[in-house]
Amino acid sequence: MIRAADALKHCRAILEAAAYDVEAREVDELGPVLIAETLYALVMAVAVPEEGIERFVEDAQAALTRLAAVHPSPRSWDLYLVLVLEEDPARYDTLRESFDADTRYARKLVVTGDRARVERSLRILLPIRPVPEIALADPLEEVRSELKRAEIDVDLLETALSSFERTSEVQIP
Repeated sequence: MIRAADALKHCRAILEAAAYDVEAREVDELGPVLIAETLYALVMAVAVPEEGIERFVEDAQAALTRLAAVHPSPRSWDLYLVLVLEEDPARYDTLRESFDADTRYARKLVVTGDRARVERSLRILLPIRPVPEIALADPLEEVRSELKRAEIDVDLLETALSSFERTSEVQIP
């Protein structure tokens, strides 16, 4: 079983790798949380207890909106609440669907599991990151290195880049 604390650590590593400024904080009604931000988004990741999930999520959403109000900026329009669950039982499916559909005040993302599963769940946040600088001396090699750091499947990466080198187009069979 994956512990929520481990999934929260994965969240931190993924968001930091995506150029978010990440800070651990203690919030009275929630306990430990991660606050991650860019110029364009504000994210709060929090481990959710099994009991009283709906009320806990309401409290977390309120804390996030209060935080966004402290320093209003364009990021105040893009608030994300990352709800980290201990495991991924089927009983959470309906709850996950209701959180995904409820975009009032903040988008809610439910994450659980190992690093790969957490990263898939956080994928919506990753395009918000700044574009990395690429040296012009060998831009294709820089792209290859950046995609490897992003943990893109190596075979897929090599197939796509080899295709691009040959034809100036990316073709994946």
